[in-house]
This record gives sequence, structure tokens and C-alpha cells, in this order.
Amino acid sequence: MTNYKRGYALEWKTKKILEDNGYLVLRSPASKSKSDLIAFDKNHKLIIQCKKTGTKGKDLYIYKLGELVRTARKYGAKPLLVYSFYYSPIYAKEVRGDSEILKVGGAHIELEKFLKIDRLNEFDDYIAR
Repeated sequence: MTNYKRGYALEWKTKKILEDNGYLVLRSPASKSKSDLIAFDKNHKLIIQCKKTGTKGKDLYIYKLGELVRTARKYGAKPLLVYSFYYSPIYAKEVRGDSEILKVGGAHIELEKFLKIDRLNEFDDYIAR
């Protein structure tokens, strides 16, 4: 499978997971833009970059994420990196800087769990007020 097809498949799987969790999702085809997906529901805005490796045991080294972070901040959204290793589940991580190094054997949070945790944290913040 080509890199393009792997990336395309990851974007569509991510879109489906987000829609199943109540988000409206817009995809940027042949994304030469800052993001691959933009997703929102009543309370959350996400600007998403998707990355996939097709090589078994290969870590992901992702650069040039600063523009994604700046764009997300400009619009009050959360910059999100959605990624998958060779035949792994789909993971998510909030982006905070210009680059990320994601190790195959590292700690990762699956996208669906990330979405639930994010909503629980928001609920906890609301209760604390």
C-alpha cells in the first residue's frame, strides 16, 4: 500500500470515529493545508493532522506542527495529532510544540478513549467552578 493510501485510510477511519462520537467532520482532500480534518461538536473544536507509518517497528518523527498549533489557537480549537503505527489502533495526542517523536513501544491513548477523557476533564472543570 502506498503512503498516500495509508494516510487516506487513516483519515477516513478517524473521520468515522469522530462522527460516531457526535462530531461533524470536514476533510481537506489531498491535504496540502495545515490540517487533514476539522471536527467540532457543540463544545469542542479540533484541528487534526493524521500520520501513519506502514513499516513494522518504525517510530514516527513528525515535524512542522507549529502552524497547526498556531491555527488551532487562533480559532479556539485543540490541535490534535492522530496517528497509527504498522497495524496498530488509532491513537491521539494533543500537539503542544513544533515536533513530536512517537515511539512504537511508548505510552499511547486510543482516539476514542482520548475523546472520552477530554470530555471528562471538561466536566471536572465545570464541577470545580
